[in-house]
Amino acid sequence: MSYTNEENDAVEHAIRADPVTPGVAWEAANFYLVQGDTESALREFRVVLQNDPYLPYAALQLCWRANPDVDTLLRKVVPPRVEAYLAFLDLLIDRKETAGAAKVWSALMKSTQRFEPVYLFRYVKYLVLQGEAEQARLVWQQASGILGLSSYLASPNNLIVNGTFGLDILNGGFDWQYLKQPGVSLALDPSAFHGGYRSLSITFDGPGVTDAGIYQFIAVQPNTEYEFSGYFKAGEIEGAGGPRFAIHDVYSTKTYFESDALKDAEFWKPVNADFTTGPETKLLVLRVARVPAGSPIRGKLWIDDFQLVQKQSGSK
Repeated sequence: MSYTNEENDAVEHAIRADPVTPGVAWEAANFYLVQGDTESALREFRVVLQNDPYLPYAALQLCWRANPDVDTLLRKVVPPRVEAYLAFLDLLIDRKETAGAAKVWSALMKSTQRFEPVYLFRYVKYLVLQGEAEQARLVWQQASGILGLSSYLASPNNLIVNGTFGLDILNGGFDWQYLKQPGVSLALDPSAFHGGYRSLSITFDGPGVTDAGIYQFIAVQPNTEYEFSGYFKAGEIEGAGGPRFAIHDVYSTKTYFESDALKDAEFWKPVNADFTTGPETKLLVLRVARVPAGSPIRGKLWIDDFQLVQKQSGSK
């Protein structure tokens, strides 16, 4: 499509008359794209990103089609605003541009601007799904100070985050997460606890239960010995087998530990285990499995006071 000189002059006049209005910049940017003037289009899209909180994703989609280079877009188009960085990060996640997303994340962290934790959760989940467990851990660590989540960092004293359920459950990142399961109800219970001032209660009531729905990702090192502990107590649980603590490799699904059935415990009982990770293991998941899966189960279970530490050399 070709435009007359009059149309080109009209666009430039509109920009001079109203240089920071996003609607004008949006129309001008699209006009320049059609003309093949990518440089001018990117300049006007920067105006959109600087002044409209609702158009960043759509604007960056067009920018990416015109010039799919993260460094160029960060330098020429994306202003140092949290909304723009997050929109660019979302776009690159959607396109599975992992290396580019890391560059945008770095720029976001350097800006030290706060943002909603849901964006952090989404990026961590993406990295986990891409097999980038170490990068996911680093991202979680980097954002914790900015977002006020330092209490949700693993430590050498406990690689399990929020092991006593004393903090709010974030349902994302490296804190506890939960997926609603049919026949299972989860609740924080201040009336029963072992290590802090509340526990997690799990009520089973129905057939088809394969999992309690509560789990946590845990970053670990390969070829390393670990010591696990947790506590449970249970009301009368009906059904074959029962719920069990289970620890698996996220990627290979190898089982490193599965407890006996968590039942017949009027008072708090400990569960302990030692295991050594394999040469490729870098991310574990701790969950409460129902064994045998799918079999009817009814009753109530409380869990609390989880700990995972690297086993010290020479310890028994």
